[in-house]
Amino acid sequence: MGVLTSFRRLPSETFATLTPESLSWVLGYAENPPGNPEPPWADIDKAWEDILRVLDGTGQDAAYTVLDVDVEFGEGPYAGVEIRRYPPDLVRTGATALSALRLAEIRALALERELTDYDGDPIEYLLDYTLSHLETIIRFWREAAESGEGIVSSTS
Repeated sequence: MGVLTSFRRLPSETFATLTPESLSWVLGYAENPPGNPEPPWADIDKAWEDILRVLDGTGQDAAYTVLDVDVEFGEGPYAGVEIRRYPPDLVRTGATALSALRLAEIRALALERELTDYDGDPIEYLLDYTLSHLETIIRFWREAAESGEGIVSSTS
């Protein structure tokens, strides 16, 4: 299994003006300033790397490409944290790609192709866990796209 990953939805105006300071509270490493409510979030525990492996290994190229964006590394209180930014237009594209996924087909392909998990073990014992967190991502992206929001993720 990989490391802990969570996602935060942000209004497009907030997303466009993120600074290192605002990113710190958005990601939960600092207290929210007055008047800035905590953004909606989704936690996928340790499933991130396995989700990417399953999408890539089963040929889900559109969804994989949307999720596997460039990584930047945090500084200050979130030093070493992997941060991914998904602007609202990418979230809309991503929601479309993710909604096209057929989890039963992905499950069958993952087993047929004998995919392995993050640690190199057969994915079979983590497949339900991985796919349930992929369902969380699908829902989260759909909600963000419907609201015109961007998404920021952190992996630590």
